[in-house]
Amino acid sequence: MPAYELLLQIRKLQRPDLTVALKRAANFILDNNGILRKIENLGTQPLHQRVGNPVPNAKPYTEASFFLYHLDTSPDVMRKIHEDCRRDNDFVRVWWVKKASELPDGYQCTLEEEMKPPALRQSVQKLIEEGRRKEPAYDMGDKANVRQIA
Repeated sequence: MPAYELLLQIRKLQRPDLTVALKRAANFILDNNGILRKIENLGTQPLHQRVGNPVPNAKPYTEASFFLYHLDTSPDVMRKIHEDCRRDNDFVRVWWVKKASELPDGYQCTLEEEMKPPALRQSVQKLIEEGRRKEPAYDMGDKANVRQIA
């Protein structure tokens, strides 16, 4: 399953209402068999541009709370989640981006290697050896200029 980031701009709400809106967005993901990995709060920020309010004769939005959902799902389901969020009146704007895979193509994870203590893992031993070969970043200079305190 591909990994995605879903960015939500939620209109400025009181904490209980904001919690309900966040749960509603999470349910859009979970009801469509998506896997929700993490939710990040990016804070409440002023909008750089006024966004129109769908309610007639209401003030436009000038501030919004930003939240980032990390999730795994299929592309078709991601489009459906995006549409569900766009139809919700509490969400000012909704974006999603497909995350690039951070693992190389031939990557294989071996549980036996990961369960070893850190000092016995090959990856840690390579780092230790590399650190031993490295020259110190400081220079002691001329030792004759160093005074000894008696």
